[in-house]
Amino acid sequence: MRTKKEILNHIIYVGKQNLPQGGRLILYGSQARGTATDASDWDLLIILDKPKIEQSDYDNVSFPFTVLGWDLGQLISPVLYTKEEWDNNSFTPFYKDVQQDAIYLKITSAFGDETNAIHIYLCVDDFSQLFHCLLLKG
Repeated sequence: MRTKKEILNHIIYVGKQNLPQGGRLILYGSQARGTATDASDWDLLIILDKPKIEQSDYDNVSFPFTVLGWDLGQLISPVLYTKEEWDNNSFTPFYKDVQQDAIYLKITSAFGDETNAIHIYLCVDDFSQLFHCLLLKG
């Protein structure tokens, strides 16, 4: 069985490979709160900086996380929104729950050059530190 840190690193890798420029990846739910059990899924919110979600976004951005879950023997549950759709849902209980739990992950390019990097937040060496990290960039 893989550790939470290993699973999170795989999720980050898939995000780096598939999330378009300006996209955000947010871990929420029991994994983010630290209350997960072995049977808990990995809830991911994917926010794309584009006017409309298209079928290709489900195929090319969201689905790779589902496949990763199959490969790892974990249930990974991605949810996909445009930035505008997400912002327009700020009154919903789901939005408020995600905002309360949200852990934004950060991926930089392999060469450390953040000018063309996808901005996702990551500041963890040890999974337990994930709950106490500072956001690096917005």
